[in-house]
Amino acid sequence: MLNQSNHKDKDFNIAHIGLKKASHEFDFVLDKAFFGKYPDALIEDCNLQCKVVFDKASTPHQISFDISGTIQTECDRCTANFPMFVDEQFVLYIKYISDFDEEDENEDEILYVNHNQEAIDVAPLLFEFAQLCIPIHKVCDQSGAYDYCNKDILKYVNHEVEDNTIKENKEEENIWDDLNKLKDKLN
Repeated sequence: MLNQSNHKDKDFNIAHIGLKKASHEFDFVLDKAFFGKYPDALIEDCNLQCKVVFDKASTPHQISFDISGTIQTECDRCTANFPMFVDEQFVLYIKYISDFDEEDENEDEILYVNHNQEAIDVAPLLFEFAQLCIPIHKVCDQSGAYDYCNKDILKYVNHEVEDNTIKENKEEENIWDDLNKLKDKLN
């Protein structure tokens, strides 16, 4: 899946070599400062809690990521910024290799780790998984019910929907009227 990127932050390293064969839990916080280090980030402001479990007891070893919290994003309906709650889980399996050239690009759920690498930098993984938490369609759960909702835009959107519904109903009525006229002519 990912090699360790050029982003290096010791706060996000998991020193896996010295860990016992057991399940180990690590907690990380992702915020504005974290995403500020990535110029291509889709997330600018957030408060995400990340629980990372490194299971060295299983074979192959696995790392699971539980990401939950809020991401500030723009509503697709009213264009207002709102705090969107996310709660997602991801799992990667670890494959130890002697050289990163051995990496198979088709294995998305595998993290390749060099045997000599003392720590795993999970920062690029957390970055990628946090961005995958953003849904394609971003709307709040009750449009127009919150202070942050852009009520001016919602009035327009709701009015336009009502106008289109009225137009469709009138067109449908016209079709039936025309069919009834044709029926009367034939009788």
